[in-house]
Amino acid sequence: MKKKIGIAALVLTWIALPAFGAHVFFGRSSIAEQIRPTTTHAQYASTAAGSLGREREDAVIAATRRYVASHPEAPEAMRLGRELAPVDALNSELAATAAKFRVRSIHGMKAEFYDVS
Repeated sequence: MKKKIGIAALVLTWIALPAFGAHVFFGRSSIAEQIRPTTTHAQYASTAAGSLGREREDAVIAATRRYVASHPEAPEAMRLGRELAPVDALNSELAATAAKFRVRSIHGMKAEFYDVS
């Protein structure tokens, strides 16, 4: 009986210690904080502050906020900041602000941009 209890304790220890270590290392790290779901569009930005990509992302996020404000039927994911507005709505908003780029496609909070003259 003692041998079976010893084996069970060894197996639990073999599994629990690495799992606990991974939780402490990854679960409380600053990197883990960045990947947890949030409710803001800006949290999903993938480019550095001050870069052209960041400026474009800020523009489509602002356009999405305006779209949500004027469309009460907007999907919940869009209202919660997990999805960008439709491509047509973003491009018409960008054209109205005389931006020198447009959106080709979106996937969640990621947009593919192209330049216009």
